[in-house]
Amino acid sequence: MANCGIGIENSGHVKMCNASIDVFKNRKNDPFRLDKDNLQDIWYSNTRQEIKESLEKGIRHENCRLCWDAEDSGVTSIRQVLNKTFEGLSPLKEQPRIVIMKPGNQCNLGCRTCNVEATNQLYKIDYELNERPSGIYKEHDKERLVANKKISFDDYVKTFESQRKSFNKDNAVWQTLDAWSEGIVHYALFGGEPFVMKPLFDMLDRSDVKGHTSSQDLYVSTNATIWSEKYIEIIKNFKSACIGLSIDAVGKQFEYMRYPAVWSKVKENILKFVDLREKNKNISLKVSATCNPFNVYNLDELYDFFNELNIMIDIHLIQIPEHYDIRILPLAVKDAISKKFKDRKDLSHVVTFLNSTMDNPEAHLKDFIYYTQGTDRIREQKFGSVFPEFNEILVNNGVVI
Repeated sequence: MANCGIGIENSGHVKMCNASIDVFKNRKNDPFRLDKDNLQDIWYSNTRQEIKESLEKGIRHENCRLCWDAEDSGVTSIRQVLNKTFEGLSPLKEQPRIVIMKPGNQCNLGCRTCNVEATNQLYKIDYELNERPSGIYKEHDKERLVANKKISFDDYVKTFESQRKSFNKDNAVWQTLDAWSEGIVHYALFGGEPFVMKPLFDMLDRSDVKGHTSSQDLYVSTNATIWSEKYIEIIKNFKSACIGLSIDAVGKQFEYMRYPAVWSKVKENILKFVDLREKNKNISLKVSATCNPFNVYNLDELYDFFNELNIMIDIHLIQIPEHYDIRILPLAVKDAISKKFKDRKDLSHVVTFLNSTMDNPEAHLKDFIYYTQGTDRIREQKFGSVFPEFNEILVNNGVVI
């Protein structure tokens, strides 16, 4: 990714890839933003060059910490996956070959482990739930906390205007991506929810009209709540297309985590995607699931459901924000999970990560409880009624939600 990739973030910032810590900055050390800076200029940024040179020298640049942490705990990192997938890909000086893109926060769901940069459906929760019991804040979290206390909710929503401008249909970012299209070999598209982002699929359609999609690979992540025949026809024209079903649980647990989705409708769409795969050899499916303190105890149910449909599951082990990292759980709870999955080879990597160490787990657990209770109150939901077995284990070990 240092040589061939770019990661366009929900916020309108740009990174080397979606797992990077650092955003690209200008000579004044201010972050580039797509509502005011040109994507072509950002590609030439000093930040990118510095990270690239460090990696070439074998230096573990802080930008790539999430991958180093994953590798040190025995888990395959995004860095390793991408290096293997695109081994031998020749870079181009003027543009990337791989585009990882999260174009804004337009979405139809307010998922528990998501954030306001990725979904506009979490504005109310983010505005109301700010006072973390742990007292652990990153700088931008502190700034948001102070700002939210001073302004009305309507004014709070207006603070996302620059993000909306970064990806509106008239922004020059789409022109730059059009100009890069012929040299791009892979798009990886995330949300928000891509299936509600018209400018995004308009861009893909233009690439298709130019004849570029026949030599391009596509990955598109969807929460599977929407089926669009028009967009499906575009997807079918790529050299290869992998549709990532962003689903963390099944049944009522899915509905709790992926509010306000309805499982029966999503299940119906999943079967449509399966049929699409069977009729198109260039299309594949996988489940892209986050592993977090909500679903970790019931991951076997998720695996069993999709194993029946012959769909591979790719688990993303959340590390940021820390209060959704499964390593925050008490030792006795970890032991119960490890015991439950002791004969599940498909979940061995989850158990390995679960039992690795992190900083301040007890403090981050307090934040998890705070956000869960607060969201339950706002949405009139109850964790214990949806996860009764796991809730009993938590309560027995002092974790009351």
